[in-house]
Amino acid sequence: MYKKYTGEKAELPLADTFLLKLIEVPMLAMRLDLLFTIREFPVNMEEFKPTLDLAWKACHELDRSEEFLEVLGYVLAVGNYLNAGTPKGNAYGFQLKYLPKLIDFRGQEKTSLLDFLVVQIHRRRPDLLHMPSSLDSVVKASEISVTSILAEIEVMGNELKKIEHNGSQITQHPKMLKETGLRLKQEVETFLGEYCARLNVLDSRAQEMSNTYSKLLTKFGEKVGTDSEDFFATISQFLIQFNKVVQEKLSSVSRPSSAVLKYQSQDCNAQKKETSNKSKSLQKALTIDVIETDRVLGEGSATAQSRKVSEFFKHKCNSACNNVCSFRIP
Repeated sequence: MYKKYTGEKAELPLADTFLLKLIEVPMLAMRLDLLFTIREFPVNMEEFKPTLDLAWKACHELDRSEEFLEVLGYVLAVGNYLNAGTPKGNAYGFQLKYLPKLIDFRGQEKTSLLDFLVVQIHRRRPDLLHMPSSLDSVVKASEISVTSILAEIEVMGNELKKIEHNGSQITQHPKMLKETGLRLKQEVETFLGEYCARLNVLDSRAQEMSNTYSKLLTKFGEKVGTDSEDFFATISQFLIQFNKVVQEKLSSVSRPSSAVLKYQSQDCNAQKKETSNKSKSLQKALTIDVIETDRVLGEGSATAQSRKVSEFFKHKCNSACNNVCSFRIP
């Protein structure tokens, strides 16, 4: 509309006069897009960096955590103990998705399998109770997507290419003043030189993070391509649950009168009678010999522990002892 105006410009309102001048600027739309992209790009990059740093840190914390592996060894040992004599017994591993479900496995007195796990770790390896604090980044990264991070790196790379292309098109336009075009070209080249270098650093970090995440999937037996949000969310949920049980129960497990798992002192005859009464439902209710499991769990590596606990269960599940804790298989 303004391009077709042929009247007296002096008679136009100030706003219309400004717009008439504006449409005379060559390649206006491309220049505005270039300026907007150059202005927003640094802001977007700075907002992106903390997400990448957190994902990188979470992957490396988990990859380097020996404490987490030790805790998984105890989970496997207890699982093999409970499943001994069944097709699921003597397993070499388990899927991480079952970790948050430990709190749902309840004993006869509403004690969870997670409670029992914490007690056993406290008795044998109390240093492992602080394991969640060493994986703080994993908890914070529960909603971060590795795929989205890599996609964002690609988007920023395309934006820099767009800046380079638009800057070249504008400076080569025949109506562009030589001095203005030269100044714009220098500014664009300076911007590209700085932010291409920064993006290369971020890209290297993102690729390292992605490779570490792939390594984690292999390490923990997860499917290739498992979404990182699900992966970290599962572990994060377990860490939060584990830490909560530790905070609630740590002080009480050291006192027999208020232990997380209630130990009942009985004489041998009473214990044998109880075992006899439960013989018909042995497949659903298990009597765990805490003293003996402590001995077994205290020997060897986490991998060896699972085998020893399983072997112990086969021979000792009906052992009559003073201290017992019952769990019911769902």
